[in-house]
Amino acid sequence: FVTIVFGVAQAFIGLNVQHDANHGAASKKPWVNDLLGFGTDLIGSCKWNWMAQHWTHHAYTNHSEKDPDSFSSEPVFAFNDYPLGHPKRKWIHKFQGVYFIFALGLYWVSTIFNPQVIDLRQRGAQYVGIKMENDFIVKRRKVAIALRAMYIYLNLYCPIANNGFSAATVGIIMLMGVSEAL
Repeated sequence: FVTIVFGVAQAFIGLNVQHDANHGAASKKPWVNDLLGFGTDLIGSCKWNWMAQHWTHHAYTNHSEKDPDSFSSEPVFAFNDYPLGHPKRKWIHKFQGVYFIFALGLYWVSTIFNPQVIDLRQRGAQYVGIKMENDFIVKRRKVAIALRAMYIYLNLYCPIANNGFSAATVGIIMLMGVSEAL
Protein backbone atom coordinates (compact mmCIF):
# COMPACT_ATOMS: atom_id res chain seq x y z
CA PHE A 1 0.00 0.00 0.00
CA VAL A 2 2.77 2.44 0.94
CA THR A 3 4.49 1.69 -2.37
CA ILE A 4 1.41 2.67 -4.34
CA VAL A 5 0.95 5.85 -2.27
CA PHE A 6 4.61 6.75 -2.85
CA GLY A 7 4.23 6.15 -6.59
CA VAL A 8 1.06 8.24 -6.80
CA ALA A 9 2.74 11.03 -4.79
CA GLN A 10 5.58 11.01 -7.32
CA ALA A 11 3.05 11.24 -10.15
CA PHE A 12 1.50 14.31 -8.52
CA ILE A 13 4.95 15.90 -8.36
CA GLY A 14 5.31 15.30 -12.09
CA LEU A 15 1.81 16.34 -13.07
CA ASN A 16 1.58 19.41 -10.88
CA VAL A 17 4.58 20.80 -9.04
CA GLN A 18 7.43 20.36 -11.50
CA HIS A 19 5.23 20.97 -14.55
CA ASP A 20 4.00 24.32 -13.29
CA ALA A 21 7.42 25.28 -11.90
CA ASN A 22 9.18 24.53 -15.18
CA HIS A 23 6.59 26.72 -16.88
CA GLY A 24 7.49 29.47 -14.40
CA ALA A 25 3.99 29.38 -12.94
CA ALA A 26 4.41 27.90 -9.44
CA SER A 27 5.82 31.09 -7.92
CA LYS A 28 6.47 34.72 -8.76
CA LYS A 29 10.08 34.13 -7.74
CA PRO A 30 12.19 32.54 -10.52
CA TRP A 31 14.53 30.79 -8.06
CA VAL A 32 11.54 29.04 -6.44
CA ASN A 33 10.33 27.82 -9.84
CA ASP A 34 13.85 26.65 -10.66
CA LEU A 35 14.10 24.74 -7.38
CA LEU A 36 10.64 23.16 -7.65
CA GLY A 37 11.38 22.25 -11.27
CA PHE A 38 13.92 19.77 -9.97
CA GLY A 39 10.97 17.74 -8.73
CA THR A 40 11.17 15.98 -12.07
CA ASP A 41 14.60 14.65 -11.07
CA LEU A 42 13.16 13.42 -7.79
CA ILE A 43 10.72 11.22 -9.70
CA GLY A 44 13.25 9.75 -12.11
CA SER A 45 13.10 12.13 -15.03
CA CYS A 46 15.43 15.01 -15.92
CA LYS A 47 14.52 18.68 -15.63
CA TRP A 48 16.50 19.84 -18.65
CA ASN A 49 15.44 17.04 -20.98
CA TRP A 50 11.85 17.46 -19.86
CA MET A 51 12.00 21.19 -20.59
CA ALA A 52 13.50 20.67 -24.06
CA GLN A 53 10.87 18.05 -24.90
CA HIS A 54 8.00 20.03 -23.41
CA TRP A 55 8.97 23.32 -25.05
CA THR A 56 9.21 21.51 -28.37
CA HIS A 57 5.78 20.01 -27.70
CA HIS A 58 4.33 23.47 -27.04
CA ALA A 59 5.99 24.90 -30.15
CA TYR A 60 4.51 22.16 -32.35
CA THR A 61 1.50 20.82 -30.43
CA ASN A 62 -0.11 17.87 -32.26
CA HIS A 63 2.08 18.33 -35.36
CA SER A 64 2.56 14.78 -36.61
CA GLU A 65 6.20 15.35 -37.59
CA LYS A 66 7.44 17.93 -35.08
CA ASP A 67 5.65 17.36 -31.75
CA PRO A 68 7.73 14.79 -29.84
CA ASP A 69 4.64 13.82 -27.83
CA SER A 70 2.87 12.80 -31.03
CA PHE A 71 5.55 10.56 -32.54
CA SER A 72 7.95 9.54 -29.76
CA SER A 73 6.01 6.42 -28.86
CA GLU A 74 5.72 5.13 -32.43
CA PRO A 75 5.54 2.35 -33.53
CA VAL A 76 4.09 1.00 -30.24
CA PHE A 77 1.36 3.68 -30.19
CA ALA A 78 -0.09 5.93 -32.86
CA PHE A 79 -1.34 9.22 -31.44
CA ASN A 80 -1.66 10.77 -34.88
CA ASP A 81 -4.71 10.12 -37.01
CA TYR A 82 -2.86 8.73 -39.98
CA PRO A 83 -5.08 7.91 -42.97
CA LEU A 84 -5.79 4.27 -43.78
CA GLY A 85 -2.90 2.75 -45.65
CA HIS A 86 -0.33 5.15 -44.18
CA PRO A 87 2.95 3.30 -43.49
CA LYS A 88 2.97 4.43 -39.85
CA ARG A 89 -0.48 2.97 -39.20
CA LYS A 90 0.04 -0.61 -38.00
CA TRP A 91 -2.46 -3.40 -37.33
CA ILE A 92 -1.50 -3.44 -33.65
CA HIS A 93 -2.75 0.14 -33.17
CA LYS A 94 -6.32 -1.21 -33.25
CA PHE A 95 -5.54 -2.72 -29.86
CA GLN A 96 -3.56 0.12 -28.26
CA GLY A 97 -6.49 0.92 -25.97
CA VAL A 98 -6.07 -2.56 -24.50
CA TYR A 99 -2.29 -2.51 -23.93
CA PHE A 100 -1.93 1.23 -23.25
CA ILE A 101 -2.05 0.99 -19.42
CA PHE A 102 0.43 -1.89 -19.31
CA ALA A 103 2.88 -0.15 -21.66
CA LEU A 104 2.49 3.16 -19.81
CA GLY A 105 3.42 1.38 -16.61
CA LEU A 106 6.73 0.39 -18.21
CA TYR A 107 7.40 4.01 -19.20
CA TRP A 108 9.01 4.51 -15.78
CA VAL A 109 11.78 2.01 -16.61
CA SER A 110 12.60 3.72 -19.90
CA THR A 111 12.72 7.09 -18.14
CA ILE A 112 15.07 5.90 -15.39
CA PHE A 113 17.62 4.42 -17.75
CA ASN A 114 17.33 7.07 -20.47
CA PRO A 115 20.87 7.79 -21.78
CA GLN A 116 19.82 11.29 -22.84
CA VAL A 117 20.49 12.37 -19.25
CA ILE A 118 24.22 11.97 -19.88
CA ASP A 119 24.47 14.54 -22.69
CA LEU A 120 21.25 16.52 -22.02
CA ARG A 121 20.30 16.37 -25.68
CA GLN A 122 16.61 15.56 -25.90
CA ARG A 123 16.25 13.52 -29.10
CA GLY A 124 12.71 14.68 -29.93
CA ALA A 125 13.81 18.32 -29.83
CA GLN A 126 16.94 17.51 -31.84
CA TYR A 127 14.89 15.63 -34.43
CA VAL A 128 12.87 18.74 -35.29
CA GLY A 129 15.95 20.99 -35.28
CA ILE A 130 15.73 22.62 -31.87
CA LYS A 131 19.21 22.82 -30.43
CA MET A 132 19.48 23.21 -26.70
CA GLU A 133 23.27 23.19 -26.75
CA ASN A 134 24.44 26.24 -24.81
CA ASP A 135 26.74 27.01 -21.90
CA PHE A 136 23.87 26.83 -19.40
CA ILE A 137 22.96 23.27 -20.43
CA VAL A 138 26.55 22.08 -20.81
CA LYS A 139 27.40 23.24 -17.28
CA ARG A 140 24.47 21.30 -15.87
CA ARG A 141 25.36 17.89 -17.29
CA LYS A 142 27.27 16.91 -14.15
CA VAL A 143 24.34 18.00 -11.98
CA ALA A 144 21.91 15.97 -14.11
CA ILE A 145 24.13 12.89 -13.87
CA ALA A 146 24.50 13.33 -10.10
CA LEU A 147 20.73 13.69 -9.66
CA ARG A 148 20.14 10.55 -11.73
CA ALA A 149 22.73 8.62 -9.72
CA MET A 150 21.03 9.79 -6.50
CA TYR A 151 17.63 8.66 -7.78
CA ILE A 152 18.93 5.23 -8.77
CA TYR A 153 20.73 4.90 -5.43
CA LEU A 154 17.68 5.83 -3.33
CA ASN A 155 14.96 4.10 -5.34
CA LEU A 156 16.72 1.04 -6.73
CA TYR A 157 19.92 0.31 -4.85
CA CYS A 158 18.77 1.04 -1.27
CA PRO A 159 15.66 -1.18 -1.38
CA ILE A 160 17.74 -4.05 -2.76
CA ALA A 161 20.59 -3.43 -0.28
CA ASN A 162 18.16 -3.32 2.66
CA ASN A 163 15.83 -6.15 1.64
CA GLY A 164 18.01 -8.32 -0.58
CA PHE A 165 17.63 -8.99 -4.27
CA SER A 166 14.42 -10.96 -4.56
CA ALA A 167 11.31 -11.09 -6.67
CA ALA A 168 9.43 -9.35 -3.84
CA THR A 169 11.89 -6.43 -3.68
CA VAL A 170 11.95 -6.01 -7.44
CA GLY A 171 8.14 -6.26 -7.43
CA ILE A 172 7.86 -3.48 -4.86
CA ILE A 173 10.23 -1.27 -6.85
CA MET A 174 8.27 -1.93 -10.05
CA LEU A 175 4.93 -1.35 -8.30
CA MET A 176 6.16 2.08 -7.18
CA GLY A 177 7.35 2.87 -10.71
CA VAL A 178 4.18 1.64 -12.37
CA SER A 179 2.06 3.61 -9.87
CA GLU A 180 4.06 6.70 -10.72
CA ALA A 181 3.77 6.20 -14.47
CA LEU A 182 0.05 5.58 -14.47
